Amino acid sequence: MQHPHLIIIAGCNGAGKSTFSPYLVKEITPFDYDKKFAIIYNQLRDSEFREQIAIHQVTEELNQLISNSLLEKKTICFETNLHVFPFTWINEAKQLGFKISMYFFCLKNIELAKKRVEIRTKNNGHFVNDETIAYKWKEGYKNLNIHFSLFDKILIIDNSTLYKPKILFELEKVNDLNFKYFRYQPTIPKYIQNRLPAIFDILQIP
Repeated sequence: MQHPHLIIIAGCNGAGKSTFSPYLVKEITPFDYDKKFAIIYNQLRDSEFREQIAIHQVTEELNQLISNSLLEKKTICFETNLHVFPFTWINEAKQLGFKISMYFFCLKNIELAKKRVEIRTKNNGHFVNDETIAYKWKEGYKNLNIHFSLFDKILIIDNSTLYKPKILFELEKVNDLNFKYFRYQPTIPKYIQNRLPAIFDILQIP
């Protein structure tokens, strides 16, 4: 019997999660937090609480979706900047026999992230200010670097060249201490090694 799957698609703002996640996860539709937020936000009347109300409603919808999927042991996928690490969902899914996967989209620098968000905003997409982009950028890489061992499978994807994402490498867990390493590009960009030092140090990736 095939195990249900908890798939987390992560990366900084503007990394291309929403654009390319359907190509990685074909069996279900990923929960797109930013898209849901934009829809709800645009439907609300303008007020000082508009953003907080939209965040609350989208978070409640995601919580309910994940709770139902775990209860029914059905595969679930959601997108996140990973600035807050979902320990509760991961631990509960593990206890229920779910396979846990991380697909992480990377950009070569934060200036590119800001530029992508600026372009998206001009095309009626969701606005994110520079301070939030910088915070989520830093926290996302930090959380993956610290907690990568919780995942059964990790794909690291560079999307610095628009519409040409490249899977750099894949990790598949053998046991709690070991991963198999599959490299799909001739070289791994130095910026990846700098942002994920624990992965490269512990696994001794060349």
